[in-house]
Amino acid sequence: MAAHNLLVKHLLEFGLSEKEARVYLALLELGMAAVSEIAKTANVNRSTVYVVLESLKKKGLAGQSPDKPIVQYFASSPDLLLHSASVRAKREEEVRDNLKQILPEVKALHKDTRHRPKVRVYEGREGIAEVFLDAFDDNDPPIFKVCANPVQMAKYIPNFIEENEKRVSRGIKMHAINPASKEVIEFSKAHPLPKGDEIRVIPKEKFNFPANIATRGSKVSIISMKGDFGLVIENKEITESFSNIFDLAWEMAKMYDKKLRGSI
Repeated sequence: MAAHNLLVKHLLEFGLSEKEARVYLALLELGMAAVSEIAKTANVNRSTVYVVLESLKKKGLAGQSPDKPIVQYFASSPDLLLHSASVRAKREEEVRDNLKQILPEVKALHKDTRHRPKVRVYEGREGIAEVFLDAFDDNDPPIFKVCANPVQMAKYIPNFIEENEKRVSRGIKMHAINPASKEVIEFSKAHPLPKGDEIRVIPKEKFNFPANIATRGSKVSIISMKGDFGLVIENKEITESFSNIFDLAWEMAKMYDKKLRGSI
């Protein structure tokens, strides 16, 4: 059962629905069978199996034998899955290469020349990751200013460490204000700061960060993991204000940092 569930999981990742995956596996197991037998083996309602089989046929993963008294169905070779995945990967790579070529023109169209701020809202983990990566979409200016809990960010955002390393490789430095806790200090020790980065810790009981806030260039990014959403505000005046507030907090955090690191 565990092995079967694993196969279903991989077929879901390939792009099949759960019922499509179960029916396809049933076809592979049965060789050739009528709908009633397929439904029993796949544990899917018989009327639903007809719909699923049509879907699998359109995808080239199933066929039928009309020369039988009762129509029977069979699965296409599993090798077709690998071929389809390879074709899809090649197509996605071509799309990515084409996007890279037109990206400067698209960005030029995307820029808002009016004074009112541009606000983008993202939801879910993928959206939050998008907000995080959005802060590094260019190389100017070279300083990323953030008030955040890096332990939470690393747990919530896929490839957080790898993406942070990419930031460093692009010459973007970070100034971060983090809540003082053993977890944060241990995280900092486990992931030594690259040259140019600097972190200052402040008392978490006195200055709590329910949301993570970052600013760079003309953008302010806000991430709420509790609310499961992210927000990007793009406006020069708003960003300048946030940046100045951070600089003020950065100076004050220096005093707390010296006291707290020795006591944690």
